[in-house]
Amino acid sequence: MLLGMASATAQTPTTLNYASTKDIRDINPHLYSGEMAAQNMVFESLVVNTDNGVQPWLAERWVISPDGKTYTFHLRQGVSFSDGEPFNAPAVKLNIDAVLANYQRHAWLELVRQIERVEVIDDATVVL
Repeated sequence: MLLGMASATAQTPTTLNYASTKDIRDINPHLYSGEMAAQNMVFESLVVNTDNGVQPWLAERWVISPDGKTYTFHLRQGVSFSDGEPFNAPAVKLNIDAVLANYQRHAWLELVRQIERVEVIDDATVVL
């Protein structure tokens, strides 16, 4: 059966089964402990790396300033978290601020070392 083509009588699954050769521990991305494979099955990003370069995902598009230091992301509308809360710029800021608050844990990521601040322009626009 194709994804999204379930019959009206089918129940929506509520459990994700994941097999790994090691304990995946907590998959909270703000408390990174090396569980990226499991995290990537649950969490989505603003952009994705593909064979054709960086492509939009939760950000529909982005603009990079001429000096390469400011990224303005225009977010996809109509997206909700699994609990029904809307995906928006304040949610993006909250998540990136949580990463920055745990800077030492995430400092191995080059991007984290480059972020000075996160600004919400409106519900659909966030600037790094």
